[in-house]
This record gives sequence, C-alpha cells and structure tokens, in this order.
Amino acid sequence: MRSISALAILSASAHLERIEVLIKEWGASGDERKDLSQNMDNKIRLNIASSFAELRDSADAMGVPLTGIAASRAVDKLRARKTPITYKELGAINADVRSRFQDEVVSINMYCLPKGLADYYSSSEPIFGIEVDDRIPASADDIGEAGKCLAVGRFTASVFHLMRALEVAVQHLSLTLGIDNVDKEWGKLLSEMHGKIEVMPKGAERDAWSESHANLYHVKQAWRNGTMHPKRTYTEEEAKEVLLATRTFMRSLARLIPSSVQ
Repeated sequence: MRSISALAILSASAHLERIEVLIKEWGASGDERKDLSQNMDNKIRLNIASSFAELRDSADAMGVPLTGIAASRAVDKLRARKTPITYKELGAINADVRSRFQDEVVSINMYCLPKGLADYYSSSEPIFGIEVDDRIPASADDIGEAGKCLAVGRFTASVFHLMRALEVAVQHLSLTLGIDNVDKEWGKLLSEMHGKIEVMPKGAERDAWSESHANLYHVKQAWRNGTMHPKRTYTEEEAKEVLLATRTFMRSLARLIPSSVQ
C-alpha cells in the first residue's frame, strides 16, 4: 500500500484554486487594467512557475503522473523568457493541469490510519525493539507485518503473524533451555520449561528465566487454548493485548538468548 501525504493533495488543490482565483480577479469587468490579453509581468510569471513546480512535486508524491507531466509543461512555458504569456494563456495552462488532476485524483482511494496506530504501520524502529530483531531475526518480518495489520484494522491477521513470530521465539527458548521436542500442547511445554528453570541455581539468571516463562504463559492465556488452536477472529482490543503480551515476552527472551543462538 502506497503512503500518500494528505498535505500533498491539499497543496495541489490549493495551488490550482489559487491560480483560478487570480485569473478570475484579473478578468473581472469594470477595470481596464485587468485585460486577459496582457502579457504577465515577469516576476508574477516566474512566481507562478514556481507554484507549478511545487504542484509537480506534489503530483509525484501522490502518484498522479499525468498531472505531473502537465505541471512540468506549465513550468517550461512560464520560464521560457522569450515566450510572453498572457493571462488568457495562463488560464488555458491551468485548465489543462486542473483537468489532468481531476481525472487522476478520482481514481485514488485514501484510507486514514486511526490515531495511535499509525506508528505500528511505519515505525522508524522495530516495534518490538532493536534487540529482539537482532537476537531473533527470523521473527522480524512477522512482527513487522503484525504491526501493519493492526494499524489497518486486520486484527485477526495481526494475531496470526504474532503466532508465527512466537513459534520462532519458542524454538529459541527451547533450544537455550535444552528442550528438544516443542511439538507439544502448550501447557505441557510450559510445564517442562518450568522444570528446567526450577533446577537452575537461585539468583538473577534464574529470576530472569522465571520472568520470561511467566510472560510466555501470559501470551498463551491471551490467544492460545489448551489444544493450541487460536480463536477464529480477534477484536482490536484482543489483538492489542496479544501484541503487547508477545512484545513483553520476546523482549525478556531476547535478553536471555546468547549471541551464538540465532
């Protein structure tokens, strides 16, 4: 899905309207100065050329190429010093660009991301943090897709991507704890992990593993049932809960995985 700046569309519309108003005002009756057959003053002509150049940039940002071509053609005509331009000719130039813009923009459907969810779609950093991406790189794509799905309202798809990311994380967890077979019902798997953690010497490391185990249990409660089958659909609130629970678990796990385990 292409991201289009609402400001670009607003800027393009405002530019075309501004030129239209200028021409109408200049051609208003009752004032001999406002003769549309007059050549435009060079300063005004170059200023309007700059406006068309801005419109061309907005057209590029919006993905409306014919408007951009028409705007470029307008810039060339207005900046050609040996070719005087009258206000009537400016009107024709503007009408051409305006027509292209109206034809193209009607085919664009814009979708607004809800406030507070946009960062999940185009975050400048991994949504679970850089450490998770570095230590569990195989999960990075699914984590990113989970965020995008959440942002665009595909809540069930978001949870399914989180499942895939979590499967990778559980494999890392099992490998680090010395558990070979992860094809078990989650309750049994959690019980086996608990047993591995309980025999660790008491101390900070064991506490960290216990915390990670507790976080994994919370994820299980958020979206897994006893037979490892997910729900059929998820609401926005449920998807957010799963994402936050998964993020908490994977962040705690990333701190425990040795750099040699990738």
